[in-house]
Amino acid sequence: MKAADGARGTGSEGPRKLALCVLCGLPAAGKSTFARALGQRLRQEQGWAVGVVAYDDVIPEAFLDGAGARPPPSQWKLLRQELLKYLEYFLMAVVSGCQMSAPPNRTEAMWEDFITCLKDQDLIFSAAFEAQSCYLLMKTAVSRPFKIC
Repeated sequence: MKAADGARGTGSEGPRKLALCVLCGLPAAGKSTFARALGQRLRQEQGWAVGVVAYDDVIPEAFLDGAGARPPPSQWKLLRQELLKYLEYFLMAVVSGCQMSAPPNRTEAMWEDFITCLKDQDLIFSAAFEAQSCYLLMKTAVSRPFKIC
């Protein structure tokens, strides 16, 4: 694996600051809105690299009905577990400063939505156009304090 530059901070800076913020609550209670506002504030005021991953942004459209209703509880639980696996792969790459690979046995549409979510926040980029199963962390994700909500 290729280590990313600045993954542990430079000499006088000491160890990097990493944080994970998990928001739980009732549907439509404002968790995603709060996470995005918190992320914007941390970026602007503290200079943190922030990632916001909301279930609603990465659940594939195929699992939602026309009205945007959630899948059945058993399927929803499996999708949540799968997203947590993706998040674990990403966080391991951030902590180790290495590239992130696609996990085996993934739901392709959900993985693509997760990757798009990270790319849209300038946290990762594809290592090569042909190798879309390997992603490198952006320098902002490994050189500044990092928080994911």
